[in-house]
Amino acid sequence: MFYLDQLFDDNNACGTPAMELGFVISGSYNEPAEKNEKTFRKALKFLYKMAQQINLSDSGTHVGLVVYGKKPYMAFDFNEYFDLQSLSDAIEEVKTPVAGSKIGEALSFAKDQLYDKSARPDIPKALIVLLSKKSEDTVDHAVKALKTAGVNIYSVGIGGDSDRLEMSDMATNVRNTFVSDDSHLDSLVRKLIPKLCEGKMKLT
Repeated sequence: MFYLDQLFDDNNACGTPAMELGFVISGSYNEPAEKNEKTFRKALKFLYKMAQQINLSDSGTHVGLVVYGKKPYMAFDFNEYFDLQSLSDAIEEVKTPVAGSKIGEALSFAKDQLYDKSARPDIPKALIVLLSKKSEDTVDHAVKALKTAGVNIYSVGIGGDSDRLEMSDMATNVRNTFVSDDSHLDSLVRKLIPKLCEGKMKLT
């Protein structure tokens, strides 16, 4: 029986000791400004909760973050933070983007600027996309480019405004789609960690 903190710590548990785990996180929700900011901070905390359950280290799993709204920006790439304290400090400094939902542009940015420029070769790659509503641009080209590059994509809809069909098309397969709200992201961690482990075994 594996416990969550063993899934990635034990190199044999997932068949490989390392992963490039990217996050693309929406900073724009259909909520008043103050509530929007709280939801965004909860989404960032979800990233940290995920990082607590993996073997985050220089030689282990690396984490990168792209934040998007009207435009995407790189919060940090795979080569910056290898321990929980420095990651936590970096997350605290992440700025809320201008409102918008350009998911396609954010995914293209993640492919070109995160995976192409900072991912280690021959290491399994995964991407968790936290979205809040339908994209304002097309996502097909970006999704295809990521999948062709071997990135295993998981889509997570926060709240009830995300487009389920778009989420399914975005994810590597329909079982990689999840829906939650900002109050239940901790339980989502428990669902996603085994899925990531399963994805690593399929890619090795």
